[in-house]
Amino acid sequence: MPADSAIQYVSFSLAEETYAYEVKLVREIITYREPTPVPGSNPEIAGILNVRGEIVPVLSAEKHIQVSTAEAHQRILILDSSRGAAGIAVEHVGEIFLVEPSKINIEADSSKNVVGTVLHRDNLVILLEGL
Repeated sequence: MPADSAIQYVSFSLAEETYAYEVKLVREIITYREPTPVPGSNPEIAGILNVRGEIVPVLSAEKHIQVSTAEAHQRILILDSSRGAAGIAVEHVGEIFLVEPSKINIEADSSKNVVGTVLHRDNLVILLEGL
């Protein structure tokens, strides 16, 4: 696979599924801390965190990605977006891996947050777009 066309992704797990964001979207990965709830906020927002002096909203992965999870969150991915930083709580962070764009399967009926899927090490990985 030509390195210049491959895209780097960082994988994580939620509800026994593997997901990934492009590495360029991930600012940092922090140990999970319970976000402070904000009354009356969008139901997709689980709360807010102070990350080195910056107030960062933490999205509910269950509502944002539309999955149900019973496992405890272990990490928070801090993502950069055009609207600023936001976090998403995940169960486990996996690895960084390369994906050739031609290997991405684009599903016609996928949700608005899904770019497509790819097989990595014989496992299906759901590729997500930025926030």
